[in-house]
This record gives sequence, structure tokens and C-alpha cells, in this order.
Amino acid sequence: MSFKGLYQLDKLDLSVNKISRIPVKAFIHAKNMSELRLERNIVSWIEDGAFNGLRKLKHLYLYDNWINIIAPNVFSPLGSVTELWLHNNMLSDIDRGAFYGLSGVRELWLHNNLLTSIDEGSFYGLDNLKVLWLKDNQIAKISTDAFKDLVSCVHLWLHNNSIATIEKGAFRGMDSLKHLSLVDNVLSRLKKSMFEGLHSLTHLMLHNNTLNEIRPGDLDHLTALQWLSLQGNYLTSLEAKVFEKVPRHLNLTLSSKNLTESDNIWKCRSLCWLQKENSTGNITWSKGFNPKCSDVKRWSKLDCPEPGERTLLGGKRLWCVVLCCV
Repeated sequence: MSFKGLYQLDKLDLSVNKISRIPVKAFIHAKNMSELRLERNIVSWIEDGAFNGLRKLKHLYLYDNWINIIAPNVFSPLGSVTELWLHNNMLSDIDRGAFYGLSGVRELWLHNNLLTSIDEGSFYGLDNLKVLWLKDNQIAKISTDAFKDLVSCVHLWLHNNSIATIEKGAFRGMDSLKHLSLVDNVLSRLKKSMFEGLHSLTHLMLHNNTLNEIRPGDLDHLTALQWLSLQGNYLTSLEAKVFEKVPRHLNLTLSSKNLTESDNIWKCRSLCWLQKENSTGNITWSKGFNPKCSDVKRWSKLDCPEPGERTLLGGKRLWCVVLCCV
């Protein structure tokens, strides 16, 4: 590839060709280029120095290729790039330094690759990243400090992977994160240490996992939480203490609207505390998303005793009358 004499070129579209390799200094003469489209080729290798000279590049499209490795520093000349499309490739691992130099990137698309884990240093250099797409990979584990370099990230999309393990402090350093999607994974339990550092998180999506228990303390780090989805798991009960440090108002989804969908089936008589929170508006959910019950006909029929009352097995109220004789 040679672009001699094209110093004023602003946009270059090389998509839908048969480019398999991007050689060193391929675009050295296109110093004013702001957009480069290389998607839908068969690129499998990007040589070190391939992007030298592209100091003004803002948008780089590399999706729908055969890229399986990113050499350290290959993007280092691209400090002005704000959006990088790398989805629909064959990346199975991210080496430390793969994104070094991309301090201007605000949004990074890595979905539909073959990633199996996220390790410490994977995102070194992405100091100003706001949105990271990692959905539709094969990620099974997120290691400690995996995202520690993403201090500015606001949205992290990890849905539709195979995540079973999130190590202690995996999200540490993500002080700005507000939206975290872990939908459609295989998480069977939570730990308090999973969410360490997420004190700004407002939206946590955990539906369609395999959760069978959430214990007091598991959500204690989430002191800014406003929205939590738990439908499509294997939960049957929740203690009030689970939400002890979670602020109100909270939008909480415990069951799906679709009655035929596999879902949590709740022991609703153990959720009388939640009925009270719901009636006062402290914890709410969207219309039609009432918890599905195993012990009463439906949530609206749940008859909880007033303070001081006791119930017999089966939920019938027991009134105690004490006769005092003088």
C-alpha cells in the first residue's frame, strides 16, 4: 500500500477487500487523515509501525477481520483516536501493552471475539476510555485488578459470556463506573469482594445467571446502587440485611414478566420486609414484574402480619387473647 502525495486526504475507505496484512509505515504519507476504514477484509497481522504518521486519526475501523493478536505498542502512534472498532475478530488474548498509546480512545468495541479471560494489564493505556464492549466472547474468569487502568470507564458490557469466576478486586480502580452488565453468564454466587471499588455504580444487571443465594454483605460496596436486575436465576429468598447498605430508592427486578420463562420462584412469605419497602416506595419494580411465588397464589395475595402478630404454618394469622383476672 502506498499513499504518496495524499497529504490532504481526510478519509480513506479500504473496507471489503482482501487485505491480509498491514505493513510498516503503510499510511506514513497520509498525515492529515481523520478516518480509516479497514473493516471486512482478511487482516490477520498488523506490523509494528503500521500506523506511524497518523497523528490526526480519530476513527479506526478494524472489525470483521481475522486479527488474532495485537502486538504491544502497535497502536502507540494513535494518540488522537477516539473510537476503535475491533469486534468480530479472532482475538483470544489481550497482552499488556496492546492498547498502549490510545489515551484518547473513548469507546472500544471488542465484542464477538474469542477472549476467555481478562487479566491485569489488559487495558493499560486506556486512561480516558468511557465505554467498553466485551459481550459475546468466551470469558470465563476475570482476574484481580483486570480493569484497574480504566479509571474513567462509565459503561462496561460483559453480557453473554461464560463468566463463572470474578476474583477479589476485579473491578478495583473503576471509580467512575456506573453501568455494569453481567447478564447471561454462569455466576452461581456473589462475594462482597467482587464489587470492591464500585462505589459509583448505579446500575447492576445480573439477570439470567445461575445465582441460588445472595448473602448479607455481598452488596455492601454498592453504596450508590439505584437499579438491580436479578430475574432469571435460581433464587428463592432474600434477607432484608442484603440491602442494608444499598440506598433507597432502589429499582429491583426479581422476576421476569413472562410467566413461562425459567425464573426465580420465591418463598414470598419470607419477603414480607420487601412488601413493606415496596408499599412505601423505597424499593419498586416495573408494572407486571411482581415476584413469582411458590407459597402464595400471587404476590398481590401476600398477606403479611402486622408487627406483634404471629402466624400459623400456612400463613394464617394467630390472634392471642389474654384474659387477666384480678
